[in-house]
Amino acid sequence: MTWEILAHDIAARIEQEERDELLAEADELAQAESATQLFADRIRAFAGRRIVVYLAGQGKLTGTVGTSGEGWFLLIGGTTQHIVRIAAVTRVQAANYAREAAEGIPVSLASMLRELRGSHVTITCSDGVVAGTVTDVGRDFVTVIDDAESRRGSYARQWEPVYEVDVPAYEDAVAIPFSAVSHISQTLANRR
Repeated sequence: MTWEILAHDIAARIEQEERDELLAEADELAQAESATQLFADRIRAFAGRRIVVYLAGQGKLTGTVGTSGEGWFLLIGGTTQHIVRIAAVTRVQAANYAREAAEGIPVSLASMLRELRGSHVTITCSDGVVAGTVTDVGRDFVTVIDDAESRRGSYARQWEPVYEVDVPAYEDAVAIPFSAVSHISQTLANRR
C-alpha cells in the first residue's frame, strides 16, 4: 500500500467517524425536540393535510386541518366544517409527515364562538348532540337556542297572539360548558 492510498484511507475513516457523530447528534437533537412537542403542535403540523380524528365517545371525523387556535383546530370535511376541541381528541390518524408545526393563532374557542353568534351550529357533547343558534358565549360556556324543530319549521300553523307572563325569553336555551364540547359543526351552506 502506498502512503498516498494510506493517507486517503485515514481521511475517509475520519470523515466517516465525523459523519457518524453528526448523525448521532442530529438524532439526539431530534429526540429532544420531539420531547418538547405538544399534541396541539402535532395536529398543527398537519395543516392543509387530510387526517382522521377520533373523539372521546363520539366516533371519528375526517377532513383537512385548517387554522388552529388556543385549544381547538378547524377540520374541513366535504360540505361541513368542524371546530374541534383538542381536549376531546383521543387519537389522530394520518400519514406521518416530518414537518414543523405552523404557529397557531391566538384565538380562543370563546372568541371563535362569539363570531358565530346568530349562526346555526351543531354541537356534539359528551352526552349527545344539540343543534341550534348560538345566542351567547361566556368565558367557558356557549348558549344555543335548541332547534328541536327544523330551522324552517315543522309545519305551517295559523298565527294567533300568545301572551305569557313570567316566561323566560329563551325557554329553549341550552347552556353548554366548553369542557363538555367535543366539536362544533356547521354545514357550509348554513354559514351566515
